[in-house]
Amino acid sequence: AVRWDLDGDGTPAPSATSAHAAAFPNPRGGAACPSAVSGVSCRGYELTIDLDFDTNGNGRTWTETGGVVSGDEGDDYYNGGAGWEPIGNNVSAPSNYYSASFRGNGHVVRNLFANRPAGSSANFVGLFGVVNGGVRVESLGLPDAYVRANHAYAGVLAGWSYGEVVGCYSTGTVIVRGTEQHHARIGGGLLGALGTFNPYGTGSVTASYSVARVTSDLVAGGLIGDANGFVGPGIVRGSWAAGPVSGRPDSAGGLVGRHVFNGSTATASYYDAEATGQTASRSGVGLDTAELKRPTDYEGVYATWNMDLDGDYEPDDPWDFGSSNEYPSLKWGGFDVTEQF
Repeated sequence: AVRWDLDGDGTPAPSATSAHAAAFPNPRGGAACPSAVSGVSCRGYELTIDLDFDTNGNGRTWTETGGVVSGDEGDDYYNGGAGWEPIGNNVSAPSNYYSASFRGNGHVVRNLFANRPAGSSANFVGLFGVVNGGVRVESLGLPDAYVRANHAYAGVLAGWSYGEVVGCYSTGTVIVRGTEQHHARIGGGLLGALGTFNPYGTGSVTASYSVARVTSDLVAGGLIGDANGFVGPGIVRGSWAAGPVSGRPDSAGGLVGRHVFNGSTATASYYDAEATGQTASRSGVGLDTAELKRPTDYEGVYATWNMDLDGDYEPDDPWDFGSSNEYPSLKWGGFDVTEQF
């Protein structure tokens, strides 16, 4: 239903009415808002349960035979082996960008599988293709994902984001392949690219992390592949990455792989130089594993991480630091910290 009503106002475009009705056959009047909220304009979606792409429960969403990856035929989103079709791709942009808020409410979308090999027309691959400016995606976990693309921007959460990403995390694998003549070979653990363009918006990532493994034939970043700051830098605040990163040496980074124009600025954001295998990043500070795990409260490198995330001007205590042998994990929004590591 979401892909046929990208702006989340409860009313699909005329050309998508039948597809939306098939996916969401009994919408309540003014579907985007509870009926008790009179006169309130709501544009968006929220999760009320965890979701799992391993719909047949056999413990896998993909298989590999002779080096060829394909989806698990027993799963609902097999899709001819291609798996999930990203929501809000690049056709007739920006009308086909995802343009509504999304609240995860601390829930997870587990085992996302999206596979766009050579010959695919998908330029932006992830749960979302392109997230538009003015959009906020918050408190969403994406564990155990597998995202594979060819000549594309790919990240577990989105291929490209002009919006706000707040309190989100990803684990799993991102792989981007392609030939030298194609510049779109960009992979990031959470976002393929973070963009700032008029009139779309200024992208930002706050209180988020990724431990996804990222492999690309060109640009690779532990959290973000490309930071494209055409009208000013993108913003990264209080975030971290610790998944293995492999890309072209001049275009790979522990937190951010590559800057274009103004790129991005990072405040109190870090990458594990040992775990990522990277000694540099276009934004963010590299620390060793012990430095990232040692603090057990808002202290040391995390002294400024008790931020206001919901806009009420009060700190929201978003992180659980566990013991001195653990990375920080998210608790804001209702996350279960015990299943993050």
